[in-house]
Amino acid sequence: MADVPVHRERFPLADYWALAKKPAMLRLLGAEVALTLGPGWMSALYLFFFRDALGYSTGQASGLLAVYIAAGVIGAPVTALVSRKLGKHRT
Repeated sequence: MADVPVHRERFPLADYWALAKKPAMLRLLGAEVALTLGPGWMSALYLFFFRDALGYSTGQASGLLAVYIAAGVIGAPVTALVSRKLGKHRT
């Protein structure tokens, strides 16, 4: 078999900079940063508060954090189901 030449397109750095300056891209990047950092900061603050301020062990604080996250994962769909049955305003 003969080697097939591969054409690789190159993009100048200026193209990336022009894309990064667009308002829609800045909003998208800002939302991504908020969605990524928000839960990380929340869990770090949660562990700090339960461990250092309330005196729980690291294992206990981690277990309580797992319960907190599970409640959110289960509670969100349940709330949506109830709001569909009863109506948004009554829920």
